[in-house]
Amino acid sequence: MPIHLNRLFNLVRPAQFVTFGDFNDPISVIQVVSHQKNMEKYKALGRKRVITMEQAFGEGIILKGVDIEITDAPVSVKIDRILPWLEETDGG
Repeated sequence: MPIHLNRLFNLVRPAQFVTFGDFNDPISVIQVVSHQKNMEKYKALGRKRVITMEQAFGEGIILKGVDIEITDAPVSVKIDRILPWLEETDGG
């Protein structure tokens, strides 16, 4: 049963998304924002590595929403295979 993220966590602002220029390099993190207006806001705050969803994933791509589903099923993709350095940080 999908759960709307804002209702579940009572968020004031939506979750933040990132990607990496190089998945093997944690310093290559790039913030991904929903649209150009947000990108300009973050850049005005001094963040240099910010791109839009469209820049990250292709023309016409926008984020319409986020759903979370609680399940007992095992994780199908292990994040440590994608980001091997994560174990060495506080995120591991």
